[in-house]
Amino acid sequence: MKDKDKYTNESVSKVERELTKGIDILENLAEYEAAVNQQAQWINAAVEYLQLKSDSPSEPETPPSGNNPGGSTETPTPEIKEMSGTAEVMDETRIYRNAETTQATNRTLKIGSKWRVFGVRQVKGNTLAYNLGGNQWIKADDVLIRDDSGQVVQPPEGESVTRLNGIFTVRVPGYPTWSTVLWDNYGKATNRFLKAGTRWKVFAKKQLNGRVYYSLGGHHQWVAAEYGRFSQ
Repeated sequence: MKDKDKYTNESVSKVERELTKGIDILENLAEYEAAVNQQAQWINAAVEYLQLKSDSPSEPETPPSGNNPGGSTETPTPEIKEMSGTAEVMDETRIYRNAETTQATNRTLKIGSKWRVFGVRQVKGNTLAYNLGGNQWIKADDVLIRDDSGQVVQPPEGESVTRLNGIFTVRVPGYPTWSTVLWDNYGKATNRFLKAGTRWKVFAKKQLNGRVYYSLGGHHQWVAAEYGRFSQ
């Protein structure tokens, strides 16, 4: 009987010890789970914060004070003034509805025609357009301007343009079979050429960068004087 009681007591004690261990393990697991949940909450909060920050508009950058090494970004203010004179059309010219010459009409002015001028648009002294009355503007590059006394108004940047009538015959010195290139209003070569020996009507003459050009009419159609012969 005593042995049986001893066995029973030992068994109960062992079971109690195992139960205690189990309880300890469960408590540790509970603490671990709580720690994991806490970390998960921190992570979710961090993710939510980053999302909110990325969705919010950023503050505009403040430009640095002091001198601007890249130069001034200030846009020049156009100046529109009254003037009196006559525009002689050298290139076929389109009429625009605004001084900025961005709203084109379907009307054009023929080469050689003359029109009264009532106003001029300039930016920093550079003439960009002339007003023919009302909402009628033409680009300055396409016309020759005379004042009321009949004198040609000197164009900007040292360019000198005079009205001229005659014929230009293409002939490159030393190369009689060569063609010659057409130039635009600014003295830059285009991708168009005139065949050797062809003859073209001349409407005007100008000097640009020390070189003489003849206007053959149309937009940006100039030929260098040294590549042919002019006759009246």
